[in-house]
Amino acid sequence: NVKTCQLFFQTVHILCSLEWIHLCPERMVNDDKKETSRSFLTSLFPLFSFVVVNVPSDMVIVVLSLLSATMYIVGTINNNKTDKDDTKHTAFGLIYLSLSFHCWVKLSQQSMSHTIFLLFIVWNCDSGALVAGRLF
Repeated sequence: NVKTCQLFFQTVHILCSLEWIHLCPERMVNDDKKETSRSFLTSLFPLFSFVVVNVPSDMVIVVLSLLSATMYIVGTINNNKTDKDDTKHTAFGLIYLSLSFHCWVKLSQQSMSHTIFLLFIVWNCDSGALVAGRLF
């Protein structure tokens, strides 16, 4: 069912977005004066990511570029190195999460077998990376 797949992937997307904003690099956690900037960027991140996932396919690159530019401008207002690092982390997360979930939502509308096949490939690649990482 198209609506069920849409609801499932949007729920997983929101959970991944919330997890991404908590994966802040350690060098950014202890800087007290930038807490307002980081909290503003992290509050925008799930909203921007949700917008990118739900736009039509022909507008994804335009919307993603505009939202990334907006995040960059907001993050570099203070002209501080840690703000720029935080902005890079957030912008990369926007691109990484939004594009992958946008593709998954579009793929899930085609057929369930395509979705299961993609999930199987991702699972195998992650398992292979784990084994390779432990061996080498």
